[in-house]
Amino acid sequence: MRPLELLRRVVGADSGVANVIVQIKDSIPNHDSPVPSDPVVMDQKGCVYAPHAAVLRVGQTLKVLNPDGVTHNVNAQPRINTPFNTGMPSFRTEMEQVFDTAEDMAFAIRCDVHPWMGAWLVVLDHPFFAVTDDSGSFSIPNLPAGTYEIEIWHESGGTQTQSITVAEGATAQADFVLSAS
Repeated sequence: MRPLELLRRVVGADSGVANVIVQIKDSIPNHDSPVPSDPVVMDQKGCVYAPHAAVLRVGQTLKVLNPDGVTHNVNAQPRINTPFNTGMPSFRTEMEQVFDTAEDMAFAIRCDVHPWMGAWLVVLDHPFFAVTDDSGSFSIPNLPAGTYEIEIWHESGGTQTQSITVAEGATAQADFVLSAS
């Protein structure tokens, strides 16, 4: 896929931006939400990481797939967890990694064989997060009533925060405007 095609997939028809990581940053509510048993899957199909941005929980498995039949690698550069650089030759179709510590700042995952291949990952110890879809929309389910600081991060648009208040039995809306640097 050519870079221009990738850009078209990131900005939607209504100028919504996909691949924005959204998380509650302070006053994290108490929760008894178990770590999902399903892995977060990142595919390297067509020499492109998909999804481009993802969030997983501490202790949840990251599964990286290589269906291409060519050599890739997974070069992850977390700041807190141990970095790794795992080769995925054509015969290795998947690898798994579990992160033991929360990292609320996005870190890069790259393929050194194909330098245009990149993705972003965040590891959290709570379930109050989302990644925007192609329309720029997101939902953080089961967020209890309260006032929170919500943060968004995008690789080109940077970080923004705002305060939201969720009333009992209601939903709240947060709108952000990103400017590409």
